[in-house]
Amino acid sequence: MADGRFGVFCYSARGENIAMTVTNGPSAPTPIEDTTLLSRKRYFVFLFAVIALSVVTRSYNLGAKSLWMDEVATAMDSALGLRSISNDINWDHPPLYFLLNWAVISLLGANEVTLRLLSVMAGVGIVCLVFLLGETLFEARVGLWASFIVALSPLQIFYSQEARMHALSCFFTLVSLWSLWRALECKRIKYWVLYVLSTVLNLYTFYFAILVLLGEVVLVAVFAILPYFRYVMKYLFPFLVCLVGTSVLFLPWFPRAVQYAGSMTQQINPSANSPISVGSLFALLKEVISGGAGISAKFAMLWDGIFLFIGLLVFPRSRDKEAILGLCVIVLIPLLSLLALRPRRWIHVRHLLFLEPLLALCIAHGVQRFLDFITSSTRERIALPSGALLLITVVAVGVLGLGFAAPRSMVLAGYYPAQKQNYRGAAKYIEDNLLPGDSVIIGVFDGMWLEYYFSPGTVRNNVVRPRTLSELRTLCAPNRRVWYVYSFPNLTAEREDPELFDWIQSNFEKEKEFDALAEYGRTFVYRWGPSSREDLEGKIQHLVRLLAQEPTQQTWRVELANGYITLGQWENAAGVLHQVVVEGVAGPEVALQAYFALGIAYSKLGNLSKAIEAYGHAFAIQPQNTLILQELGNTYEEFLEQGGMLAGTNLITNGGFEAGQEGWSIYNPSGEQARYFVDRTLRIEGQGSGAIEGIGGGYHGGWYQRVRVKPNTLYLFSSWIRVEDAHTVKGRLLYWENYVEGRPRGHWAEEFSGDMEWAHKWTVFVAPESDEGVITFYPVLVTGQGQVWVDDVRLIELQDSILRGSK
Repeated sequence: MADGRFGVFCYSARGENIAMTVTNGPSAPTPIEDTTLLSRKRYFVFLFAVIALSVVTRSYNLGAKSLWMDEVATAMDSALGLRSISNDINWDHPPLYFLLNWAVISLLGANEVTLRLLSVMAGVGIVCLVFLLGETLFEARVGLWASFIVALSPLQIFYSQEARMHALSCFFTLVSLWSLWRALECKRIKYWVLYVLSTVLNLYTFYFAILVLLGEVVLVAVFAILPYFRYVMKYLFPFLVCLVGTSVLFLPWFPRAVQYAGSMTQQINPSANSPISVGSLFALLKEVISGGAGISAKFAMLWDGIFLFIGLLVFPRSRDKEAILGLCVIVLIPLLSLLALRPRRWIHVRHLLFLEPLLALCIAHGVQRFLDFITSSTRERIALPSGALLLITVVAVGVLGLGFAAPRSMVLAGYYPAQKQNYRGAAKYIEDNLLPGDSVIIGVFDGMWLEYYFSPGTVRNNVVRPRTLSELRTLCAPNRRVWYVYSFPNLTAEREDPELFDWIQSNFEKEKEFDALAEYGRTFVYRWGPSSREDLEGKIQHLVRLLAQEPTQQTWRVELANGYITLGQWENAAGVLHQVVVEGVAGPEVALQAYFALGIAYSKLGNLSKAIEAYGHAFAIQPQNTLILQELGNTYEEFLEQGGMLAGTNLITNGGFEAGQEGWSIYNPSGEQARYFVDRTLRIEGQGSGAIEGIGGGYHGGWYQRVRVKPNTLYLFSSWIRVEDAHTVKGRLLYWENYVEGRPRGHWAEEFSGDMEWAHKWTVFVAPESDEGVITFYPVLVTGQGQVWVDDVRLIELQDSILRGSK
């Protein structure tokens, strides 16, 4: 601004005065003389240097770090492309960032660098926009100082190297603020259009952008109300039109935004107070300014605080007051809004990342006013040649720049080599040391995030999920090796079963610890069993010698077989265990270990029917062991895919809809008229499939059958399922209800949302007690909109059939 009033000057892109109109006051203002010692071209030389610095600081060591939990979520959701719009993982984030990232990884491939590239570009763009905004609000020198501060900001670098949406949202925030300010300065439609587009894009990137929009509304209202700014009233109508346009463009995503707002008002802990308070927001504001912890960060905060105070209160020029007022409004309104709304979910510094460039502008204004004061005072008191004055200015600039750069560089020196969460390192360490028969347990909360870095073969063949201590002990047999990896100890197995986690801590050896920036981000690797292949081979040789002396020792045989399994010598293991089973196993614990190990050996050898039989014997010994149930189900699914079928009758009548709707009932409690019919064109096999078409927005229902089953008996429930045109559909696959005193209790294999091609879904379960021994089975229970097909629905009793072999 040239004289502190909107509309007085309208600058071109080069900053030249191209128009001058009087909008307030009796006479035309006198243009401010440019007293800077540097030409505008030199400004751009310095700006180019700052931009180059920002590129280096944001791209340095970019791919050296593992993706952490939230970034893995970004990788998964970005890979979905347009389907990410309906993905449940992202119910708390708008889709734009994931769609843009999808475009990047589609062109360049998905890895740590490409996933973070969009944030790097946004971070560099933030530096450019800070200069532009500083030049618009104050002058080019303020813009240069602000861009330099942001270029070295640890907080900005931190989130510009993260595959999340926060840097992109900050970028759109600055575009929105700059275009709004220019629109209020110069009544040009292009700035209003840019303002609407940037605001809408920001809302589609990050829900907290609504706080920025609220600040902008208050800013325009303040300028319209205060007498000095009454001329802004004429801009109210185009601003209101922009708000309406923004609302219309965001309307398609509005229901999701309301859902997120509802979650923010829910208490995580009903007995706890809101995490938002004056103290917590002040702490966040300190973190925004300092960018970290430690002595260097505290010095940076003190240094910044001095010039923030100068910029806001000590040396403000009258022509800068409206810019300072505007920045204060945009900074304070989001904070006050959080205090007023008091969301029940915690607020992190990343949610307020957009405040940092605005505070940097205030700090930069203080720096430049301080320099102006020094140079003007020197000029007035001492007659110095221009060269000496330039030298004083250069020294002052160097000292001030060093004051900003030194502490930030110290913070960055600790940031660059550290990890946020080293999932990649933990997974690589385990896979580098993995033996063929090893088992890997991943902490519950880290599940899908850590699995991202494991190879598909490891996830399929080695990852297991014991839920109780007895299941863990089944897994941790002598000479077996089990790895346990986690990053959140209070949110893994300890949360579900403290006894299990304590047992791991007491009996496993800590193999490796991967450090992180924060204590909660450290990743730990524990190991049960022999430390190396050589150690295990030595134990096997020792057992062979012992068995040569006492060949009837069954416990030693089972230990020997487990050693063979760990080494991947499946035939040796099966031979030893077969001999144990034939002779008869003494004791349920040894029998359980023998049958479980035999199931593993036969499964690896491809003898799936024998593996199912062995798992069945193990399940008969300990039917509550879900680990055995998982292995049995996995083996049986593979057996079905290979065309095998165990002896057993399908208890579902007309499971392939060959006889039309015979045997099937329809659940339609909402009264909506969805069409149920047998589709003779879309099917997996046979003559047709069961279809549901014309599902409405509030629809809830599905095909079902009621079947009499045996309590405490093992069953397989499976179906082929297809979902189409269902961007808002969701539901539960393989849903079944038992009844206790007339009240239904629901169970299901998994939940889904969005489209799905024909997929074979299955679950193995133990039938619970139910009134009259009857359970209701739904291949799929759906809500939302779309079409659903089911085919080849099966319910097979496995308790007896697993002992009869295959047909």
